Amino acid sequence: MAIIDLGKIKLTNRGDWDNATAYEVDDFVLHGNHTFICIQANTNEGPYDIATGTLNSQYWNFLAKGAAQSDWNADAGDSQILNRPVTLEPHLRVKAFPRHESGLHSYRCGMVLMEDDTVRCWGYSENGAHGTGYNYNLTKYLPVTVGLNGKASKIFQSRGCGYAIMKDGGVKAWGYNGYGSFGLNNTTLRPSPVDVPLPPGRTCIDIATPSAIGYSNAHVLYLLDDNTVRAAGYNGYGQLGDNSTVQRKYLVDPGLSGITEIYTSGGQYGASYAIKNDGTAWAWGYNPTGQLGVGDTVNKSAPVQVILPAGCTKIWPSSSGSYGNCFFLLDDGRLFATGYNGQGTLGTGNASNKSTPIDVTPAGRTVTDVRCTTGTGGSTIILLDDKSIRTVGENVNGTLGVGSVTDHSTWQNPGMTDVLQIHAANIQNADGHFAVLVDVGNGDGSGKVYACGYNGNGNLGIGHKTNLAASNGMNDPRLFQAVFAPGNIVEMTSIGQTTECCLMLRDSSGNVLTTGFNTGGQRGNDPTPANIDSVFSRVPV
Repeated sequence: MAIIDLGKIKLTNRGDWDNATAYEVDDFVLHGNHTFICIQANTNEGPYDIATGTLNSQYWNFLAKGAAQSDWNADAGDSQILNRPVTLEPHLRVKAFPRHESGLHSYRCGMVLMEDDTVRCWGYSENGAHGTGYNYNLTKYLPVTVGLNGKASKIFQSRGCGYAIMKDGGVKAWGYNGYGSFGLNNTTLRPSPVDVPLPPGRTCIDIATPSAIGYSNAHVLYLLDDNTVRAAGYNGYGQLGDNSTVQRKYLVDPGLSGITEIYTSGGQYGASYAIKNDGTAWAWGYNPTGQLGVGDTVNKSAPVQVILPAGCTKIWPSSSGSYGNCFFLLDDGRLFATGYNGQGTLGTGNASNKSTPIDVTPAGRTVTDVRCTTGTGGSTIILLDDKSIRTVGENVNGTLGVGSVTDHSTWQNPGMTDVLQIHAANIQNADGHFAVLVDVGNGDGSGKVYACGYNGNGNLGIGHKTNLAASNGMNDPRLFQAVFAPGNIVEMTSIGQTTECCLMLRDSSGNVLTTGFNTGGQRGNDPTPANIDSVFSRVPV
């Protein structure tokens, strides 16, 4: 038996497949002149039906099509290490996580877009969230392939469901449809992907999904290739923008044109936002804390222009229950904020709500990115033009990364420099975390991840699962700490909710790494639900 140790990837050559051998994850075998890698432990599960050419994708994936065992410098029974570089084939490399902006919410379910344009899911398939045809709640501890029957270009996720924009511009949706957000004129659960009925002749270029824990997949926005918007789903506060508060199970037109960006927040108490090609920002829906930024606290059932002094390039809305706020990044680098401010989340120096956006840009600097955890109990992180960061707001679990648990309403400097990216777990309460990607000189946009915040379940991957304290005097999660992962990370996200929410990372080689909580199989690499890890390990996608 050959063991091929590639650090995070450890492959074992088991020779020719046979039906009596018990195979483990990352074993590879020869069968029918192809080489296959085991993705779920099994016995007597053939990797490939030679007669029909069908892959047994629940247990196996292709490692090398048409490559015989002799192509590997490791024979069955020896201990030879490969003497040539190993590059994962496209079906084993991850290309992207679901869209981050405001809408991403995962309940124990991981989702990734592969280099071969397929989509893989793992963890808890609430309401058919894996898109494999099973219409009941099911746990998969290792990844499975969504049944798209086509190639995807972008993916999106909300609780209990998923969306994919296909290469041809069509949209596939699967899972929970209880408010009619799939636009099919019904509320039928869809365990297998279905086509969203776009207007004739139109294709889709972006989707904004809701982020709330409750009211799963409540309302969804679709941005079309003619820069108009369609919306469907729950509409109790006018969040569809069709000048009504009637739930719509089919796509409606909010009457906007020239739209380049779309965003949503909340579930039942949802709001919608859009940016036009002239830089103006528009908002509609739920507004009792002034989160729309239109100068009052009245709900809006049709789009209204946000009150801003210059063009807008990015919006970051967040909400929790009936509380919501929103940040607007302007084209001159200024940052404006509006809405709920109970913990000083907006960075205004006080805890007063705002209904008209106010300038919260740190003195002498401009802002290049912004992230916020929630609408109540919220914490905010911004990336500045000098590649440093500032944090503000709720800090009960040390989320601000300044070594204390005191809330702050003015911007704090955690001392991080050379930051390439920022991330905030959008999880609806104070148990969130921040992460930053720091440039370590790789020259390819990848770097080292540092994280802070709630860590009671090993959420940060810093080598222990202690919250609010260091472990043996090391790695206090109230300060940004280097995570136990490689230094070539290119993308960060989070998986899970509340205290279960843990970091998930993608490296420049296409590997996905998870840590922390595992009930429901959200780590994607461990069949033991009760296991909690505090270092990152690879998901065998």
